[in-house]
Amino acid sequence: MAIVFAGANLVSPLWPVYRTELHLTAFALTVVFAAYAFGALCALFALGGLSDVIGRRPILLASVIGTLVASLLFADAQNIAWLMVARFVQGLAVGAISASANAALNDFAYSKNPRHASIVGSIATSVGFASGPFLAGVLADVAPRPTQTSFFVLIAFAFVALAALLQLPNSGRAPGAVYRGNTASVPAAIRGTFVRAAFTFGIGWVGGAIFLVLGPSIIVQFLGTSSHTIAGTTLLVFFAASSAGQVLVRGTGATTTLRIADVAIGLGLLLSAAAGFLHSLPLFFVAVLLAGAAQGIALLGGLALVNAIAPGAQRGSVLSAFFLCGYLPVTLLVPVIGWVADAAGLYRALLYFALLIAAAAAVALVDLATWKDRKFAGNVSKGT
Repeated sequence: MAIVFAGANLVSPLWPVYRTELHLTAFALTVVFAAYAFGALCALFALGGLSDVIGRRPILLASVIGTLVASLLFADAQNIAWLMVARFVQGLAVGAISASANAALNDFAYSKNPRHASIVGSIATSVGFASGPFLAGVLADVAPRPTQTSFFVLIAFAFVALAALLQLPNSGRAPGAVYRGNTASVPAAIRGTFVRAAFTFGIGWVGGAIFLVLGPSIIVQFLGTSSHTIAGTTLLVFFAASSAGQVLVRGTGATTTLRIADVAIGLGLLLSAAAGFLHSLPLFFVAVLLAGAAQGIALLGGLALVNAIAPGAQRGSVLSAFFLCGYLPVTLLVPVIGWVADAAGLYRALLYFALLIAAAAAVALVDLATWKDRKFAGNVSKGT
C-alpha cells in the first residue's frame, strides 16, 4: 500500500522540470493531475467492491502492476499525452488499492482496538505519500536524469511488493457475492453518517491538492528557491504531519477527530495564502504542517467512522464510495485552479481556492457541532 501511494506522488517535485522541458502551463499541469484523479475515480467506481467477490489479493496485485506500468511511462515521457496516460494509470492503481487494501487490513486485524486497522491504513497511506516526493526531490538534485532515476528506484520497490503479495492469503471473498459492475455504493441506513465522514475527508483531500500540484511552483515563484530537494522536503513535511496528526488524535472520538480536521483545513489553507502574499518560506512550512495534519486527521476520522458503520459483506463497496468522495472534487476543482492561475496569476488562484475550502470546512464544522444523531457519532475508539 505504501509503495503504490509513494508512486502516486513521486512526480510532484518534478513538475517544474516537466513544465520547463515540455513547455507546460499551470492549467496543463493541473489537467495532468486531474487525469490521475479521474483514473482513481474509474477504479473506485468499477473495481473497489470487486474485492468482496474475488478477494483482496488479485486487486492488490493489479494495483502494483499498474504502478510498474505508470513508472515506465513516466521514465520515457516525451509530451503531455504521455504524462496524462501515466497519471491515469497511476490513478487506476491508487483507486484499486485504496478500498481493497483498507478492507484487507480489516480482514487481517489482530488488535482488540477497533480503530487499529484504520490507523495502520491511514499511516501507510501517509508514509507512502511522504516518501515518494522526498525521494524524487533528492534524486532530482543529486542524480542524473531527474525525470527517470526516481522511477527506476520505484520499479525496484514494486517488484519487492509483488513478491510479498504472492505470499498473502486471499481474504475478503463474501459467500454468494456477485459482481454487479458499479460496486461503489452506500446502504441507505448509514448514508447520513457516511456523508458527514466523507465530506470532511473530501475537503481535506482536495485541500492537499494545492500543495501537490502547485506547491513546487509556489516555492519557486514566491519563496525564492528552485531546489527540488526543498520541494520534496515540503511534501515530506506535509505527509509527515499527516501521520503525526493521526497519531495525536488516535484515541479521540470520530466526530471530534473530524471537527479537529475541519479547523486545521481552514487554518492551513488561509496561512498558505498569507505565506504567498508575504513571500515567507517559514510561514509556508507552518501552513504545510497544518494542511498535512488536517488531511491525515480527516482520513483517519472518516475511515474510523465508515469502518464502524459499513456492513462486513459490503465493506469494499462502502470504502470505494468513501474514497470516491475524495477524488471526485479533486478531479473537478484542480483543473479550475490551474485555469485561474494562468488567467489571473498563481497567487490569486491560491487565495480564491483557500477561501473556498476554508468556507466548506466551516460549514462542515458547524454541522458536526450541531449533529443530533449520535447512533454512530460516539467514540469509535471504544467500539461504538
